[in-house]
Amino acid sequence: MRSAQTEYFYCYNCIVDIALSRPDIYFVFKKNDNIIFNLKPVDSLVDRVGHIYKKDWSKHLRELAYSGEDIRIAGVVGDA
Repeated sequence: MRSAQTEYFYCYNCIVDIALSRPDIYFVFKKNDNIIFNLKPVDSLVDRVGHIYKKDWSKHLRELAYSGEDIRIAGVVGDA
């Protein structure tokens, strides 16, 4: 293992990745009894991004979605 801080950042990045991929799931992430994230389920990826990064980027973000026969793609793009 590396330092405790390095391991924390690995976990943090993993939780962020998963939380962004599943905005419909509730996530709680703690470090030493301090709540880092308390992410309730949301309907929109833009809302989840705002809850994770705690900034009002919603006016600069647009959701993208595509559904084809064998594929579904979703994401967010921004102009800021």
